[in-house]
Amino acid sequence: MSQLELQNNLSKTLSEAPSRGMELGRRPEIPSWDWEPKRSWWRSILEHAKRLSVACSDRFSAAERRLKTHLVLCGFPRSGTSLMQAMAETAVTGANVFGFEMRALRVATRMRRKYLKQPLLITKRTNDIFYIDDIRAFYSANQVDVKFVVLIRDPRDVLTSFHSSKPNEYYLSPERWRSLYEHYLYVRDQHDVLVVRYEDLVRDPDAIQERLSTLMNWELKQSFRDFHKSVPEGFEVRGLNGIRPVDTKSIGRWKQSQHRERMIDMLLVLPELPSAIVEMGYEKDAAWVHDYAIADHQN
Repeated sequence: MSQLELQNNLSKTLSEAPSRGMELGRRPEIPSWDWEPKRSWWRSILEHAKRLSVACSDRFSAAERRLKTHLVLCGFPRSGTSLMQAMAETAVTGANVFGFEMRALRVATRMRRKYLKQPLLITKRTNDIFYIDDIRAFYSANQVDVKFVVLIRDPRDVLTSFHSSKPNEYYLSPERWRSLYEHYLYVRDQHDVLVVRYEDLVRDPDAIQERLSTLMNWELKQSFRDFHKSVPEGFEVRGLNGIRPVDTKSIGRWKQSQHRERMIDMLLVLPELPSAIVEMGYEKDAAWVHDYAIADHQN
């Protein structure tokens, strides 16, 4: 792409950004890359029977043995879902936890309740934001409460973030970010959804702990801030890029010069990005885009 084309495209992006909001009144489509694989007819029958069995357990088990609440952690990758999971799992008493990603809907509908010894269940999976309606629908008929915590982060930091599983490439594709953003707009104002900013989580974990305690009415054995002192063996730490105390060093890394080409690419393939950043409260306007429409990008 020539220098002139780049500047023209970025100027167009800037001028159109305020009108590119994607407020959605209907549920967006679930992206095909997150569909579960199709199963044989007999396997489908077995899973339907298991679903009925689980539903009966939720409805008719003795009160002291019944699952009462499911907390679903989901949202944008590289936005603190693993950190929130580590904080909750090390701090909360009386919870069924896994230490790694589990599909919330699969646990809800298929996991036999005899394996869930505690009244609270905590699961974490970023893509569960696509299934909030389905999870809620299952539990609404089975006398189990469900709450959703959706983690968000400045999209510029998300799109320039790395993961230890892919240390030499940016972790999140623009297509996946777009799907997540559409679903975020759809669920963010729902009554059982709590949106938590990554920036707030690392700046003031005590405040987030208080918000969640109010939501969940749970008992804690330690503070969220001290999670790194007691992460259990077997916990999946790759998403944390290592166990360490909470810090704010990762906020605003998108501004570093090594991410400049990536930011230019994202502005070109995600023309809605500037308005999304405003919509999410990370900028007041799209003026920051001007910094990328300068004559330093050669053919």
